[in-house]
Amino acid sequence: MSYASLPSLFRQGRENYRGQLEVQLLRGLPSFDLSGLAGAALKEAPARLRAAFAQTGLDFPRQRILLSFLPASRPKDGSHYDLAIAVLILKASGQLVISKKFQQALILGELAFSGELQALDRAKSLLQAAELNGFKDLIVPEKSLAELHRSLSRESKLRLWPVKDLAACLDLLAGYRQAEPQYGSKSSREERLKKLRAEQLSGIAEIPSQSSMLRALAIAAAGWHPTLILGAPGSGKTYLAERITAFMSPLSEQEARELSALASYFPEKQELSQGLPPFITCHHSVSPAALIGGGTPIHAGLISAAHRGVLFLDELTEFPKAKLDLLRQALTDAYVDLARGEERLRLPADFLLLAAANPCPCGYYLEAGKCLCTTQQVERYLSKISGPLWDRFQLMVTAQSLAEAEFSQLLKGSSVKSEESTAFKLLEQVKTASAMQAERADKYALAEKRNGRVSLANPAKVFAVDRLAEKSLVKIAEHYSLSARGLQNLLAVARTIADLEAKEQVSEAEVLAAATYLPIRQNS
Repeated sequence: MSYASLPSLFRQGRENYRGQLEVQLLRGLPSFDLSGLAGAALKEAPARLRAAFAQTGLDFPRQRILLSFLPASRPKDGSHYDLAIAVLILKASGQLVISKKFQQALILGELAFSGELQALDRAKSLLQAAELNGFKDLIVPEKSLAELHRSLSRESKLRLWPVKDLAACLDLLAGYRQAEPQYGSKSSREERLKKLRAEQLSGIAEIPSQSSMLRALAIAAAGWHPTLILGAPGSGKTYLAERITAFMSPLSEQEARELSALASYFPEKQELSQGLPPFITCHHSVSPAALIGGGTPIHAGLISAAHRGVLFLDELTEFPKAKLDLLRQALTDAYVDLARGEERLRLPADFLLLAAANPCPCGYYLEAGKCLCTTQQVERYLSKISGPLWDRFQLMVTAQSLAEAEFSQLLKGSSVKSEESTAFKLLEQVKTASAMQAERADKYALAEKRNGRVSLANPAKVFAVDRLAEKSLVKIAEHYSLSARGLQNLLAVARTIADLEAKEQVSEAEVLAAATYLPIRQNS
């Protein structure tokens, strides 16, 4: 046989796509020709292959070798094709017969001169792309097995076949070596998620000011309520905000697959494959294309990296209004439409918006006796947040600096790591609230189960609001001149607070509690 082919996986920009590798051996002077827009790493493959063949005791064909990458019209690069190319050459030259079960396997691995396989670069991204492109069996370097095994979802049917070097790979393909594939482990994934949660929650000090903030974050996580955190510099806004994903439900299999499809756009963001919802921080200097998506070719932005998780805007008042207004479509529709010339792309962007800001230019407006700003300066500073965006926040919470007694408590090591701490109690309440929202969505056939996203024609009925609570809602709406959206947001927060307490009806107490989180500008 002088011809051989194998399926493969290629990457162009942020996109991974399925293709094919072909080798043809021809008579003539020994040479190695590549077709299909091969990059620099692929052009250097012949040197690595010749050395690996020699060290493994294999004959490198003294013929003209044509190597083709299909489709030929798209650029390709990477050293992880070495192993597949070596297998093709051996197959085409008659030195290897591949057993039937591996004829459609994806073979990945970079060869050292010794024939040993190196760890894969961006291994998780390759695994996710392989699963999305329909591969069932992956032959991978043994050095990457631990990383790849952790990345397998619990329901994944993907089979991993680890090999140490070229010789071991050939024995496996030919059926000379009996081996068992590696699968994803449900228990290990659940244990890993539990550990991640514990790490996020157990380091939080058990002090009153932080407990108040934690409860607000638990409400936001339970009902998916966009939240604004105001507080002085150093008051712990960012530190506590980063803990919000610990209160959120782990990604479902469907959500994990959605993130896997997006992960190839963000190979540097390991949190997209951790199992907990992603937490993406955005700096005010971010470009519109990096925030929303765009460029040439079109690529996803940070709002899509935050899909099914949290987009955190730190120092919100430093963001230009034009950039913040770009978020409005995603906040309303949970997706973003991108267009560049004739290219069109719709990407998911269903995220929980979390933002933090100082309340005034000096930052100490909420600290008694510390603020040096005038009323006009405070008004001008907060007006940097546009009205339409402010109206979309459903919760506003203030982070207070630690008091002297709390500093002492913190220095003495007040962190409570047991499951009796406030954080772990709140976690259990969030689980209860999530279950109640799911039941309500089933009962009323709601398309959206999260309270902060539900749009209702008859909210009082669906959210089960009693008479006193209805009267309180009306009075609060009139007092603060709330818009229709503001009133619906207030009710949604009250419903979430009731869910946290496992109450079937929203009472006046929950409405009054929700009112304390109303996003009212400080000077109003």
